[in-house]
Amino acid sequence: MAATNTSENRNCSSSKYIYAAVSVLAMLLALLVIPEHSVAEPLEYNPFATIGLEARWGRLDGRLGFAQDTGETGTLNDFVMDLGLPRNTMTWGVQATARPLEHHLVRIFGYLPETYKGGTTLNRALTTRNFTYAAGTSILSEFKTAMFGFGYDLDFLVGPKWYGGLHGNIRHMLVQVRMGNAASGREDTLSIAETVPCLGAHMQTRNTFEFGPGRGNVNLGGFARMNFSMTPNFMNYFDVTAGVAVGFRVGMLAMVETKIGYHYESYYHDQEVNGGKILELRRDGILLSLEGLF
Repeated sequence: MAATNTSENRNCSSSKYIYAAVSVLAMLLALLVIPEHSVAEPLEYNPFATIGLEARWGRLDGRLGFAQDTGETGTLNDFVMDLGLPRNTMTWGVQATARPLEHHLVRIFGYLPETYKGGTTLNRALTTRNFTYAAGTSILSEFKTAMFGFGYDLDFLVGPKWYGGLHGNIRHMLVQVRMGNAASGREDTLSIAETVPCLGAHMQTRNTFEFGPGRGNVNLGGFARMNFSMTPNFMNYFDVTAGVAVGFRVGMLAMVETKIGYHYESYYHDQEVNGGKILELRRDGILLSLEGLF
């Protein structure tokens, strides 16, 4: 009986030691997992606004179709090869934004009207609604475009070094292409002036590096932005921009940010395809912008 009691006491002692060891280990793990309490005061969000300029050096590509019969498109006339329009284009834009709340931003933007004139001697016959231009004849052409609008950004992903979210905007698009010569009597013209709702997504990263005795800093990161129209059977519009951003800050009040990247946009308009008109337009190239924060 005494031997039995001694064995039970040893088993109880062993169980107590195991329980104590497990408890200590659990406490150590808890101390490692639980984060330290912050002693800093919560940051208050400061609303700000920006205004910026944008320049795009791009390449023009596209086709224009007119038909003499309903339901047809005639020949698809290339902007550069058939109409003699310049390949290279230059676009200037301006943009202003305001961020009253951390996750919300409103913007207004516009691109100055552009006009490009061209002309060429035809290598093939072009058939349009009003006339057939024989091979070997000369024609003159003109391309005009502009755009302005406003939008709203919802940044549901916000961090100290990055942000991203969805956005919507309303764009008023102006596109006009003309072609003709003295023999045609009347120019063939396709003119588009449409207000189109668009949706899209965006993101940007910022990494801050301090320098100098004045505690100035420079921000380096990347950005991307995409838009697409909500009227694919009416005006199919798409654009995407991506690149790098560099910002310079002096003190705590002002910041200037410059962006350089690649921009691509495309238009496809078939509203008048049943009447014999169709437009395909693409432009891509380098984007450079300068934006000031207030």
